[in-house]
Amino acid sequence: MRTSVMLCVLLVAVLAVTSYADPSVSAVNPAGDSGWEPVIRTGGCSLTAAERASIDPRVSGRGVPGAEPVVRRDPPCDLYCEACWLSEGEGPIPDDYDDNFNGGCNVTPEAFWSVDPSYGPITICGQGGNFEYGGAPHRDTDWYEMTFAVAREITVTCTAEFPVILYMIDGNVGCSSVTIVASDSQPECTEASLTYVCTPGTWWIWVGSSDFSGWPNDADYLLTIHGYDFECVLDCPGGVPTEDEPPCEVNYTDHHNGGCNSTPVVFQEIAPSQSRIVRCGTAGHYDHFGSCYRDTDWYELVLDEPREIEVCAAGEFPMQLTLAHGEPDCSTIIVDETVYPVVCAEDCITAVLDPGVYWVFIAPDFTATYPCGRRYIFSVDGYTTPVEDRSWGLIKSLYR
Repeated sequence: MRTSVMLCVLLVAVLAVTSYADPSVSAVNPAGDSGWEPVIRTGGCSLTAAERASIDPRVSGRGVPGAEPVVRRDPPCDLYCEACWLSEGEGPIPDDYDDNFNGGCNVTPEAFWSVDPSYGPITICGQGGNFEYGGAPHRDTDWYEMTFAVAREITVTCTAEFPVILYMIDGNVGCSSVTIVASDSQPECTEASLTYVCTPGTWWIWVGSSDFSGWPNDADYLLTIHGYDFECVLDCPGGVPTEDEPPCEVNYTDHHNGGCNSTPVVFQEIAPSQSRIVRCGTAGHYDHFGSCYRDTDWYELVLDEPREIEVCAAGEFPMQLTLAHGEPDCSTIIVDETVYPVVCAEDCITAVLDPGVYWVFIAPDFTATYPCGRRYIFSVDGYTTPVEDRSWGLIKSLYR
């Protein structure tokens, strides 16, 4: 058990910072950089110039040569991007821009924005619009790639600050034969939607303006993908107590079991038992007044004598499981051990602990963001009823 004064001081100093810090030491704060970056996959065989010129014109970025540019207009709506949604990250498109970011089949080599599965809807905040290339009008075309091991019904919606076209494209044959299987187009600020049952393999979502000129090069859109979930699901065993926390929505304030991240501090107490203790809970990320917060759950154990404790957890998200202790007012927090269970896989912490108060901390890790409501199950072994007949209140009073 780490009791170094220097470590305590270091932890308190780092925990006071709300930006991302080393998760093995200090990431028990609710806020932080998810560390997520888009993964760009470049295609295998690039098309020749002649082949690219014959690509389906519906997905092309090039307008009619010689067309007169239209004065760019202001978008009639202002879309809001929640802090925890993914960001395309391409930014405004300058004139004469070569889109090697996610221009898909319209660029050489082909470049796609790879979407990872999640639980619940995946919302991407992107930018599109128009620009000029060699004096000719163009539109920014964004290609998103998904890969399925099994057939899935996928629903895609998109609302944009420009008149939007939304395509689902079969990517299994590559760019040599672009096959559009579903589409929808809508005026600016109106939601476009499509649904398609995708077979195993590679599929592309295409987003762009129906106009080749007239819209700013930094107009926003919100793209949401439904049904692209992880393949595993965790169900709470029957009869197991649940965390029973209210849903964490936009600007949610955690007065339930936010532990040292709540004001005042609040922990969810777990009473000792002669048998293995199992609990179910939920977690995820949410927009907290413009910052992306994660729901952090703190459970409290009180030991009356030295015990070997094993804490295990698995969740529908990449998880951080931490065993910690410190002052009741959180002025000092000491991390005893941390593990990072991968999605739906159990990992455990085993420690021999002295008498005192300990916290089991469960939250998503910083690798990605997931909507609130993702489920987890954790267990505690070795946290047995005191040998002597003592009340729970008396035990707690020994360490307060």
